[in-house]
Amino acid sequence: MTKEEYLSKLNELLEKNQIPNKEEILEKYQKRFSIGEELGMSEQEIIEKLKSPEDVVNSYKNQGKIIVTEEKLASETDKIFISHFIPTSLKFNMIADNLTFIIDDTQKGIKIDFNDVRKEDYSIKISDKSIKVSFNPEISFIKHFRSGNLKIYLPKEKIEEIKINTTSSNIQFDYLNTNDFIVQGCSSNLKGDYLNTNTLKIKLISGSIDFNTIQANNLYFECVSSKGKINSANLNSLNFSSVSGSLEVNSGNVNTYKISSLSGALYLNGVRIRNN
Repeated sequence: MTKEEYLSKLNELLEKNQIPNKEEILEKYQKRFSIGEELGMSEQEIIEKLKSPEDVVNSYKNQGKIIVTEEKLASETDKIFISHFIPTSLKFNMIADNLTFIIDDTQKGIKIDFNDVRKEDYSIKISDKSIKVSFNPEISFIKHFRSGNLKIYLPKEKIEEIKINTTSSNIQFDYLNTNDFIVQGCSSNLKGDYLNTNTLKIKLISGSIDFNTIQANNLYFECVSSKGKINSANLNSLNFSSVSGSLEVNSGNVNTYKISSLSGALYLNGVRIRNN
């Protein structure tokens, strides 16, 4: 398929399905071809990155509709997603858009606000009481890229698992209550006031963590050069692995700890702990 064939097919399907703002949509995809060409991509490479004309039209047809219509598990509009249940697992596959978690007593499920990002770059999948939010842009718009912020409104009830896989997203929260909190990133910064969890696993290359209070059974922090600071922690076990990073736990109780580091440092209550 060539560029002209792609746009012609898209035009045909938009007309057939009576999608409003047809000219605006066509202009949007014409611009995506232009940007791809500026980046040195061939027409075929651009088309492989884009949704098919059928999928583009279906995405506009489905806007504002229930995602899982048979079970009515969730609904969405152009910028808001709302689940009508509390998931056991909440997963995010991100690149650079930031994540802010907010507790909202009025929520009976999960609400995700996409107002500060390009929602068309995201997909949301629901399966077995699990919600997975993935950043999967049709094309990488390097020249026009900026990071935005997703706001995730959570109920007070505990969520079994929150898992985040990202390149450089920053993650922020005032309060989180989850059985497992797992973050894997390259240069992310994590900042939180209070975290209550059974298992906290953080794996970073650079970036940082800055927590005020942690209540956890197990904390695993693996990094290359990240810096971590926890003001107060009550931990059953702490595992710290690093090349040149550091972790400071300023107060609280750590029953057992294990450290593996080349030139990094672990400090517990102001005392530097050596490899063991």
